[in-house]
Amino acid sequence: MQNPVVITILAIILSSLLIAYIRRVTKDRCLKAFQNDYVTLLLSDQREISGRLVVESTGIEVVYDIQEFEDEPKQEGDVFVPELHHASFILFKTEFGQLTAILRRHDDLSDIAKEKRKKEVQAAYHPRFFRRLGRKIRNFISTIKDSLMEIVTILSGQFEAARPDSILVSQKAQRSKVEKEVIGTISYSFDALLEKYIGNLVVCEFNMNGIKTKVSGILKDYTANYVEILNVQIKTPNDKEYKVADLILPRTLATVRHAGEGTNKKGIFKKEFSIQQYKKLLKKRLHGDEENQ
Repeated sequence: MQNPVVITILAIILSSLLIAYIRRVTKDRCLKAFQNDYVTLLLSDQREISGRLVVESTGIEVVYDIQEFEDEPKQEGDVFVPELHHASFILFKTEFGQLTAILRRHDDLSDIAKEKRKKEVQAAYHPRFFRRLGRKIRNFISTIKDSLMEIVTILSGQFEAARPDSILVSQKAQRSKVEKEVIGTISYSFDALLEKYIGNLVVCEFNMNGIKTKVSGILKDYTANYVEILNVQIKTPNDKEYKVADLILPRTLATVRHAGEGTNKKGIFKKEFSIQQYKKLLKKRLHGDEENQ
C-alpha cells in the first residue's frame, strides 16, 4: 500500500534535486563565451580585475596569474603574521550590478585562445546549417513559451483523467514546478531587432562608469542580460591607448542603437529598401575588411 506522506516527501526531494541540477548547469551564453579566457572586469567602483574567467551558475570568478613569493627569513621572537595573497576575485550573481563590462583584449590571448576565438568569429560570420537551425528552434520556443506551458497543462490534464491513481497526479504541485523550470531553461531571450543583426556591424551606446560613449563592433550574441560584441576599439581609464577587444556588456548599461554602415544607402537598392539586401551588403563589407587586414 502506498504511503502518501512518504510519496510526498520523496516527490519534494526529487523535484528539488532536479531543479537544483537544472539551475546549476544553466549559465548565461554570453558569459560562457569567455570561459577560461584572460579577461578584465570593469567594475562600477573604477576597479579593473584581470585574470582567467570561470563562469558558474551562481556567479563568476577571475583567477589571477600564479605568482611566486619568497619567504623572508624571520628574526627570533618575531610574531608570524601570514600575508594575505589573493589568488582570485569572486563576484556573486547578486553583485552583478557592480559589473560595467568584461573585456577580452586580443593582446592578452594565448595562441590557443586566439585560435578558439577565430573559430567563434567564423561561426558568427558564416553559421552552419545546424547552428542556424538550433537558433531558430530556440527562438521559436521562446516566442511560444506561454503557449507551450498551456500545451503541457492540457497534456497533464489528459494524463490525470486517464490515470487518476498515478503518483504524478497526487504530486501536481511538484510536477508543475519542474515543468516551469524546464521550459524556462530551454527558452531563450528573443529580440527580433537584435536577431537580424547577429554577425553584423553595430553601434552600441554604452555607459562606462558614468561616461557615455559609443562602441562599434560585430554583434555575436545576446541574452536577456548581456550583449557580446567583437572587434571593438576601446580605451579604459587605465589604458594609455585604444586597444582591440571583445566585450560583454550588461544590457542595463548598453543599448544596440545603430546598424553599422559607412556610406549612404541611396542607390544601393534597385527598387526599394530591402533589409535582406542591406544585411548582405554589410557582411560583404565586413569580409572585405577582414581580407585587407
